[in-house]
Amino acid sequence: MLNKTMLFVLSCMVLATIGLAVVAGAGDLQPPTEEIIIKGDKKSARFAHSMHIGMGLNCGTCHHDANYEPLTRETINSMETSKPLRCVSCHNKDFSNPKLQTRKAIFHARCKSCHKKGLDGKNGPTKCKGCHVKHKK
Repeated sequence: MLNKTMLFVLSCMVLATIGLAVVAGAGDLQPPTEEIIIKGDKKSARFAHSMHIGMGLNCGTCHHDANYEPLTRETINSMETSKPLRCVSCHNKDFSNPKLQTRKAIFHARCKSCHKKGLDGKNGPTKCKGCHVKHKK
């Protein structure tokens, strides 16, 4: 009897600890530390959050809400998942501007314009090979 009781108490403690860890982790989104690959139909693109943050850009430079207001780091960190941060969560076939309904259109509009504008006298890549990686055949 004592063993069953101890086992039950121990099981409850383990489950409670796991539950607290899951709750503590929710709402604490951080930018990916490694380079991400954004899948494309013909070519995928690379993106390094750490490099852009290191240049002094903030999250709202790219990520915005439905009213095009920049999202703050605090707002993003309070999100439970990164799903709303994905462009296609809004920019899809139902998006009001047909010119911004595809990933290619979104990234070319946002990234290329920023790369051409530059930062502190330096421009980002604007040629295909600067961001895109070849698909392996």
